[in-house]
Amino acid sequence: MKTLKSVLISALIFCILTFAWAQQNKPKKEVRAEKETAFVISGNSIMAPLIALWQDAYLKQFESAPIQLIESHHASVADAVAQGGADMFMFSGMEQSLPEDANLWQMKVAREAVVPVFSSSNPFAEAIREKGLTPDQLIQLFTSETQLTWGALLDSDNSTPINVYILDPHNGAAQVWANFLFTKVDKLIGKVLAGDEEMIAMLRNDPMAIGFCNLKYAYDLPVGDPAAGISILPIDLNVNQRIDYTERIPDKLKEMQRVIWLGSYPSNLCRPLSLIAAKKPDDEKLLHFLSWILNGGQAMACDNGYCRLRKSELIIQQNCLSQD
Repeated sequence: MKTLKSVLISALIFCILTFAWAQQNKPKKEVRAEKETAFVISGNSIMAPLIALWQDAYLKQFESAPIQLIESHHASVADAVAQGGADMFMFSGMEQSLPEDANLWQMKVAREAVVPVFSSSNPFAEAIREKGLTPDQLIQLFTSETQLTWGALLDSDNSTPINVYILDPHNGAAQVWANFLFTKVDKLIGKVLAGDEEMIAMLRNDPMAIGFCNLKYAYDLPVGDPAAGISILPIDLNVNQRIDYTERIPDKLKEMQRVIWLGSYPSNLCRPLSLIAAKKPDDEKLLHFLSWILNGGQAMACDNGYCRLRKSELIIQQNCLSQD
């Protein structure tokens, strides 16, 4: 009897130890499941840096809601939504470029401005800052087959030619700039550059150059001063041959962002940055992230060279989130 009892006790101990070992060494599927991506945001490289900044900051506060960013290249955001593969898609174009019949859910998250820029070492820099260029002059400069001179634009007899640089037509900033000049992006004339960083580098090395770029590249973000060797070209909007107070370009990024926020800078040189989906998201974690963007995320957007939404826009976007 004792032998049987000992055998049963030994067998029970063996089972307990075996179960404990199995629990300790089995694949931890449950842990991985908790850390799997809660939602996916897809889009191109234009808007991805801002979303990545928001992602890092958000995950530090809410570790249980991971986000995955996927860089993708689609002919249109409508095509991307139709193909699926993500919960939301980044959209950095102009609002009117969305198909009216697409019936997509859209939430604005920030704004990005495009600015004309020239070299700070331009010998006519002082005159440029005082007089600026009119929209008609800019149209002529960026759409004419004939190379213009600085003297022709500044009413002098100087014959120094202007070297015009433009961004690749697929760059969102090029589309915004063309829209401002009442032309199509493929009608812009100038030496084509791949991106904003190349544009800034070219202008630093060419005193006679003019171009355009997204706002954040025209400033040194850590300190908020103009980027070394670069000046933003003021636009003489009322065509009175001088730059008035409301047309001036502030020296500090924060001041320039406020000018844009107040609406003093041309609205058609600003494009909304949005997140798009086939319908309003119903995932609570995703909705919480979107709400956080409209609140804590706005100051972070400004710190990184983007422009915050106006209060009225924030209210509208927040209402879109709360409505069924």
